Amino acid sequence: MSRIIKKSLILICIYFSLLNPGISFGYENSVYIWQRSWDEHVGESISDLKTELNKFIILCGDLRYENGKISINTVDIDWNYFSKGDAEIILAIRINTGTKALLKSDSVYQVIDGLEIILDKAILSTQEQRIKITEVQLDYDCPTSKLADYGKFLALYKERFPSLKISITALPTWLNSKEFKKVVKNISYYVLQLHSFEIPKTMDKAKQIFLKDSASLYVKRAVRLKHPFSISLPTYGYEVVFDKNGGFLGLRGEVKRNILGKDIQYKAVMTDPAKILSFLDDISLSKLDKFLGICWFRMPLETDEFNWHTETFKAVLNGYVPHAKFNVKIEKPQPGLYEIYLVNNGNQNILRPVEFKISWAKGATPLYDILGQFQGKTIKFGDGIEISGFPPKVGNEVFVAWFKYKEEIQRELPMHVSEVLLHETNN
Repeated sequence: MSRIIKKSLILICIYFSLLNPGISFGYENSVYIWQRSWDEHVGESISDLKTELNKFIILCGDLRYENGKISINTVDIDWNYFSKGDAEIILAIRINTGTKALLKSDSVYQVIDGLEIILDKAILSTQEQRIKITEVQLDYDCPTSKLADYGKFLALYKERFPSLKISITALPTWLNSKEFKKVVKNISYYVLQLHSFEIPKTMDKAKQIFLKDSASLYVKRAVRLKHPFSISLPTYGYEVVFDKNGGFLGLRGEVKRNILGKDIQYKAVMTDPAKILSFLDDISLSKLDKFLGICWFRMPLETDEFNWHTETFKAVLNGYVPHAKFNVKIEKPQPGLYEIYLVNNGNQNILRPVEFKISWAKGATPLYDILGQFQGKTIKFGDGIEISGFPPKVGNEVFVAWFKYKEEIQRELPMHVSEVLLHETNN
């Protein structure tokens, strides 16, 4: 069941800002650039975020082992965005879980050779901009039961690259394994991943990908291990797809919607910035020995539908809870004609519908048309219409409707715009 939250403000809806001066965490922040295809949107985000942080962890390729063969994919990184040398760069390589079959045999050297090819290409491509690479991060979701093999592999990998700083991503389940201490012996630090998504059996089981209570426990365990570590926190989400009975069908992150149908149901599961800030506030009060900082996954893009907006991310980096703020703008291009625009003046995108009412003087009913994905229905009592639809992204506006009176009305505004309503669904 959904509920409607009403805010008693004319022309403005949804203002969730906390009037605080921001929270100062004092930790080092870095962000993952996980895009495999670089375009102008990647460049825009990098330029925008350089005002807030100067450390980027960039995916440069991945290694896969499937059907008895190793395959290598590399990313063509546009280093021009870092040509001034004003940022610290870490190269990340993704290793798929199928590779576990090679790590316990002599074939492990094939994996090391493959990683060297990926790394060499990335480093070679930086030479024109004179960007110095001193660290590589391996992203491998090793099964906890196979950590002994992973530890031996890392020792061999370190022998191949003795002058290179090596870090790895780590799953929370590894913290309970006695083999994990052997794994971290040959690395500078690890990045504890505090985000995951469990496939829900039904729609009401679709939960957040960040669970604050669990994350706090994992951090405490990491501190007890007394090895340098960072934490990875999410900025992203998913759209989960269900059938008409609420059964799970699939999920969507960065791809176009590929499951369609009359009875299909969709639910957006996003990371809540307020919960992330609450977690960071809690751990800032504790003494976290060996704690290095936060690696945010992943860098927001204008085209990334299920990720925070860049302005949302910047607010969180500065310790502020972002807010959604919408303004209904009315323009009068000619006498008797009114155009209605919905404007997002806040710093947070909303993936739920909003609604507001347009009413007019009794007996002065205009002609009108509701545009795009917006819908309108006549107000039951009174003269007017209720308009509903999905709001625009941060900094954008959308043309919602036009109204035209049959005869020129000299009053400045013969219509009234109500407060806006936000439909909020319980998770």
